Amino acid sequence: MAMEFAGQQIEYGYMPAAHTDGDLFVHAPKLNPLVVGGVVSAEEWPLLDYKNGAWLGGRVRGLERLAKIVRPDTRVVPATGRVMTGSDIVRHRDMYQKLFTTMIGYLNMGLGPEDAVQRNPLKEYQPEFGDPKEFTYGALRSMMIA
Repeated sequence: MAMEFAGQQIEYGYMPAAHTDGDLFVHAPKLNPLVVGGVVSAEEWPLLDYKNGAWLGGRVRGLERLAKIVRPDTRVVPATGRVMTGSDIVRHRDMYQKLFTTMIGYLNMGLGPEDAVQRNPLKEYQPEFGDPKEFTYGALRSMMIA
């Protein structure tokens, strides 16, 4: 959706189940900031509140949507951590798409969240985002619920 505010076009939208059960973004294309809240973070694994409606597929869809509206130099404002760029959003989209595919494979093998944690599919990102155990557990658990 879109509206005009103070002479600027403002775009906003809903990203169902990307972080919690009610995630929004706000973008001012001419000025080029994008406010995304808790859907992403440049410094830690964002919450995936699977107990309240979020799931990994929702996060992937949300990031796919954001990746379509950003430019490489877009200033992206998350709820926590440093300001990111549009290029960071594209990288996050790719990272979570890869994880989603990996988790589908785990489900097809009959693996559970504990197995996913043990396999540690996010180990390459650990130096950047910290210990992925809780996020990995929640990601597979969210897919089992969804």
